[in-house]
Amino acid sequence: MKKKLLPVLAWIGVLLIISSCGKDEVPPLTNYSVPQARIKGKVYAELNLGSSGLEAPPSGLNILIRVNIRDLVPDPDPEFNYGYKQYVATLDQNGMFSVEVDATYEGITVTVFCDDFYYDQVQAVVDSIQPAPIRKNYSAGPYVINNVMANKVTIKDIIYTSN
Repeated sequence: MKKKLLPVLAWIGVLLIISSCGKDEVPPLTNYSVPQARIKGKVYAELNLGSSGLEAPPSGLNILIRVNIRDLVPDPDPEFNYGYKQYVATLDQNGMFSVEVDATYEGITVTVFCDDFYYDQVQAVVDSIQPAPIRKNYSAGPYVINNVMANKVTIKDIIYTSN
């Protein structure tokens, strides 16, 4: 009985070894470092019609930067959908934002999306009378930025409009 069972077990072991080695295996990830670029800027909105110039929107708004991963691959496969990588910057109290993104030394194109927000816009004084503020919806973008290069700073100022 043992003589008949031993060859069967040996064949089963060989089949398991062969079936576990396939061409569909994913190669291990390499420790490749992608170079970075910095995108920064100042954000403006017309929040006060009683003063000249634009003001900084409320702090805490998000600025989303989207990078097509295909642009980061040295020799991309035209048939493969690489998707996008997204980065988020948050406005500070002065309306400034800054974010590091993956880039190449040749330059990539990124798309910038901005949070919408509501604000009670201060109205201009008319005949010494201060009108009540008007609630406005502010929006900006999306914006496309070309030639974002590794180890460089790209400046993009953003202006919100209201409706």
